[in-house]
Amino acid sequence: MAELRKLDPGRQIFAIDLPGHGRSPAWPSHEFQGIADAVHRAAREAKLRTPVLVGHSAGAVIATRLAALRTAQMPYLFIAGNKVGPDYLNWLNHVLPQASVTEWPASGHFPHLAHPRRFAECLAATARWGELANQP
Repeated sequence: MAELRKLDPGRQIFAIDLPGHGRSPAWPSHEFQGIADAVHRAAREAKLRTPVLVGHSAGAVIATRLAALRTAQMPYLFIAGNKVGPDYLNWLNHVLPQASVTEWPASGHFPHLAHPRRFAECLAATARWGELANQP
């Protein structure tokens, strides 16, 4: 987030901890759809109309489910630190056909930590996604 604030100082950031992570208490169930619904409610309560969803690991699955719920075909970028398997690519293509997959080799499970500036540049570029989605 520090790199994003440098690149895009006007960007509003709404960060939440998923259940059982950070300062959030654990839930009796960690079923993805229930958590996705809770994240959706939190974004709505924060009055975020078209938030850019960012998730890591299980959080990426939550972000994918939320993105799939949107009626508009907003762009979706999946950044992987290793080679993405064909089964996952097929699932992602089925759930979000507009998804673009970018691999950052040798970044491991944490490409956003391996390349914080590069990751922040990707996030800063999302400011133009709404304009792109509305083009014919």
